Amino acid sequence: MASRRVPLPGQPWDSWLLRSSPLYRRSRELFIKQGGQARATLISHARSLGSATLLENRVDYSPLEAELQWAHSDRVALRSLTTNVFHEQNHRVLWSFLRSRSVYCPTSRAVAPRFLNLAESLIVILDFALGDQLGVRKSRELYAAGVIYSPGSDFLTRRRATRVEYRAYLRAVLHAVYFRLEGLHPEDVPGAVRAGMPEMKSAHLGHAVGRAFKLDDLFVELTNPGWQREHLSAVIQAFRPPRGKSGLRLERRELISARLDPIITDWLKYFAI
Repeated sequence: MASRRVPLPGQPWDSWLLRSSPLYRRSRELFIKQGGQARATLISHARSLGSATLLENRVDYSPLEAELQWAHSDRVALRSLTTNVFHEQNHRVLWSFLRSRSVYCPTSRAVAPRFLNLAESLIVILDFALGDQLGVRKSRELYAAGVIYSPGSDFLTRRRATRVEYRAYLRAVLHAVYFRLEGLHPEDVPGAVRAGMPEMKSAHLGHAVGRAFKLDDLFVELTNPGWQREHLSAVIQAFRPPRGKSGLRLERRELISARLDPIITDWLKYFAI
């Protein structure tokens, strides 16, 4: 089992990220604490996104660091094999986090996808937070290499946000991402977020909604719903509520509510954001 301070052999930028990002270190620490393991193997981005290994407490990654450093002229091809270890770890941490808070997947196939869209939204805001923490310049470099999923933003530097404001911003991003995954018409997303967070500064909300629309359209429209169709039964089986408990049933496109805000806030605090 790896140490949270020892980089994964061959994982691009892992050593630098562990030194430079408290959020990246926290993700590794939580993953290892719950018995998570990482395995160096050859795995494409497509296979990583399309398989059911997301339900396992193990992350497979392609140890391409030396090859990326050498292949300056052909990084595009290698990018499809680069593993976003941070994102994959956080998915495994999330399952443990939700169970510890008695939050389970509903057993109805009509409702379960909403639980998964909430889960994906919780992961996405960590991707964005990592990009913000690293800064735009470095984030763009790692994003281009496929190591992280967000090129960062100027929100923290330009808006000079407090921690409370930044958490509210990430909550707004989460809600907008969720509404996108739920298929809400793009023109209706800003109003839906505003209705749930009327106290938020207009400039902050506008930035948050714009950030959500930087999530890859192909992922929103094809990859995410395709994965759900193929693996929904396995998810329901793995994360169904124990006897006497109920799953988290979300109404159609519901997200912003008093019963869910504590989960979101606790998730951010869990990662010291």
